[in-house]
Amino acid sequence: MKESPPLRTPENSCARCGACLPVCPIYRVSGREELSPRGRMGVIELGLDDRRAKKALAACLLCGACESVCSRELDLTGKITVAREKITDPVDAGITAAAKISRMQRTLAPMARLIARATKILPRESGLRLKLGIGVPALPPEVKASPGGGGSELLPGTIAVFSGCFAAWLVPNILTATTALLRILGDTPHIAEGQGCCGLAAVSSGHGNTARTLARRNIAAFPGTGPILTPCASCAHQLRQYPRLFTADPHWQHRAIAFAARIREFSAFFTDPDRIAALKPCLSPQPAPLKTFCHDPCHLRFFGRDRTRKSRDLLRLVAGLDLNEFHHRPSCCGMGGAFAIKFPDLSRRIIAPAITELRERKAAVLTTACSGCLIQWQKRREEAGIDLEVVHPAILLARRL
Repeated sequence: MKESPPLRTPENSCARCGACLPVCPIYRVSGREELSPRGRMGVIELGLDDRRAKKALAACLLCGACESVCSRELDLTGKITVAREKITDPVDAGITAAAKISRMQRTLAPMARLIARATKILPRESGLRLKLGIGVPALPPEVKASPGGGGSELLPGTIAVFSGCFAAWLVPNILTATTALLRILGDTPHIAEGQGCCGLAAVSSGHGNTARTLARRNIAAFPGTGPILTPCASCAHQLRQYPRLFTADPHWQHRAIAFAARIREFSAFFTDPDRIAALKPCLSPQPAPLKTFCHDPCHLRFFGRDRTRKSRDLLRLVAGLDLNEFHHRPSCCGMGGAFAIKFPDLSRRIIAPAITELRERKAAVLTTACSGCLIQWQKRREEAGIDLEVVHPAILLARRL
């Protein structure tokens, strides 16, 4: 019998090779093909639009692990993001109202105080409202930006800071620590007026128009050409993705490209050798080091310029911490924007091995440079009842000043 010819697919489509399956956090805990990257690509390429298809698209962390091993180098997260914009109700896809209320009550109970505070003080357009399950971000007003988008440069020695919603509103100590470190280096931090949410939660939930409005506002808030430092790894990733939001708008895409090139993530910024050398003489004596674990945000592991080694170098060289590595492979924490709210059971199963290891190895501190990851670790730590401080690396460094 004559053998069938090998399956041929267009170069811009999934080859069905399966390389993505073992690295996908959701497939590893569910074992379900439709919840794998390969399954989601099938949904998109076949144009499926039923309830199961919508749930498959919604049940993705957008962590980028699949892209890191894709033999065709497909923009898998980009394809899923575009597809989500076409879903009638992307936020609640595949979840009944009753199930959503029940799951949210169980998921958010450990974070009740944070939720109550966030409900009162977060701006209406903040994506943290979506991540914390307290509402869909409102569409912010359009900016009145100058046609050229130029603007004046900041004075020499002044560093623009994009704070992000978490550091600006919920844990201001992160922003205080970041600006203190800048001042130690002789720089003057500048918190630009008019900046707002980066828009990552809006993008990941299919609210493209909201994301574009937020992007225009942030681009207009940071004129000039100097660097823009942000303490949040996820914000850094989203700010660099702004050009992708304006493929149909050449004027704003040009401005977005220039803006994205200016973004500096916290760990990469402070691990510059000259900055490390300037910080060291300003540190107080090192107390007895606590057993500390460093969590790698997916946006540092899989997307571009910042490498997770930099955060470790910074904490070892400057903070003098007793850094430990997880025995299991580095993995997503299971937050994924609104994923932890929509799919709390999957989210818990993704992070469970790390929580168990931290308990067994008697970890004292867990540090991560992503606001979403910080929320997830704090929430799951309280659920598990373990004595663990979850803290941003800026705060760990500032304690030594």
